[in-house]
Amino acid sequence: MRARLLERGESQRQFAGRVGVAPNTVKDWLRGAQPTWDNCQSIAAALEADVVEVWELAGYAQTARPGSGADSGSRDRLDGIPVITAEQLVSAGPGAAVLGESSGGARYVALRVAGDSMVPDVLEGDTVVVDLEQSQPDPGAIVVAVVSDQVYVKRLRRPGGGRPRLQSADGSLLSDSPEQIFRVVQIRRDL
Repeated sequence: MRARLLERGESQRQFAGRVGVAPNTVKDWLRGAQPTWDNCQSIAAALEADVVEVWELAGYAQTARPGSGADSGSRDRLDGIPVITAEQLVSAGPGAAVLGESSGGARYVALRVAGDSMVPDVLEGDTVVVDLEQSQPDPGAIVVAVVSDQVYVKRLRRPGGGRPRLQSADGSLLSDSPEQIFRVVQIRRDL
């Protein structure tokens, strides 16, 4: 962040004003304090950067999932991102609204993965961070998709440039077309 401020010729006070925080908060960040997820979004907007990149630069890429002792212990947030569990997805309602209702209006949600169809890319128990604004990811991307009221983590394919298809790690394709597709922007794993 310091390098970006220097590039822009911007003071900490000016940057704080654009991000909407006190100048001392920016000073703390530059000394290693981690901004919240909401602040990472504001920082990314102010720096015209990718929010996941800012989040990782803030040190969150090295943190563990909630409940593992590396965070506040909240089971329903991951570094400020709402975490949706399988139980919430099942009870959230029909497919077209599942992620939207469960996210509480957030841009990013985190989902805990169940199943082994994406091994070795995604393992059971991993947490995937999903960008709900990236609903048209490129073929080959790992995505979260809603198909007939079920939520899947798969790789997106468009055979022959046609309709989107969901592919497991073993190459098998789901027969149904997804109703919703969102790009996975990060995979987190407990070691």
